[in-house]
Amino acid sequence: MNYAALQRLTAKLSSEEKNQIADYIITEYQYIDFDAAIAYFGDYQTMLEAMHASKGTEYEIHEEFVGWDDKVYGHMSSLIQAHVCRADIHDFLAWPEDKRKQLFLFLKDNTAATARQVYKFLRCARVA
Repeated sequence: MNYAALQRLTAKLSSEEKNQIADYIITEYQYIDFDAAIAYFGDYQTMLEAMHASKGTEYEIHEEFVGWDDKVYGHMSSLIQAHVCRADIHDFLAWPEDKRKQLFLFLKDNTAATARQVYKFLRCARVA
């Protein structure tokens, strides 16, 4: 069941009835076997401390920030289709690499793309 269906089903219920349904769903479909978890940690208090100690660490995965987003690729595609190759963008990508490289400055000057992104978009080695 998705959230939209659940909202339709509970739209006319009181707040108390919605809470009862939420409690039932949590109880019925709980994916943590608390008895096994308590046995693993030795006691309830130690299990709670372990859960609180690790809560949120899943968001501490180090990812290198590259300083740009991928919207520039869509912008470059639009520019190519509007000014260079009005056909399908795949036709442009089938051009010889030397011909695609000639558009480097056009794309670099007319978008917020980095040089690396323009090279990637053109699918060619860096221009010397």
